[in-house]
Amino acid sequence: VLNAGNYYIGLIQKVASGIGIGFDRNLNHMDNLYFDDGTGWAQSVIPGSLMLHPVFRVSKPYVGVKEFTADKNNLFSVYPNPANDQITLSTGNDKKASYKLVNLIGQVIAENKTEESIHTVNTNKIDNGVYFLIMTSSDQLLQTQKVIIQH
Repeated sequence: VLNAGNYYIGLIQKVASGIGIGFDRNLNHMDNLYFDDGTGWAQSVIPGSLMLHPVFRVSKPYVGVKEFTADKNNLFSVYPNPANDQITLSTGNDKKASYKLVNLIGQVIAENKTEESIHTVNTNKIDNGVYFLIMTSSDQLLQTQKVIIQH
């Protein structure tokens, strides 16, 4: 807890790609916003407020879903589930299968063919959420499975 008083918070931009900070144009505090572009401090002329979301520690969020374990009824398995950076597809004996990763509104997010019984799918650039993995072989549906991606 801070005592009453004035506090100044500064950000240093170390890369030219920008600072990941939000700007709220609905709440005007431009009289309290200052910037220094290398020529000295100047007051902002853009109406709005900065939005900060501080992170004080790094931890993996818990998504409340048990890790998937394959059973005898599954023709293929996907692990880990929930996934972070990648998922691995195990198609058993069927090496020439195809898969589609589909979001909840039916958009195909990723699709490819497997050439081996173990295939890895990079999920780094896929948004957090629930997806359906649809596996087919010779244009026949093998199985559909829910996959959760949580970075």
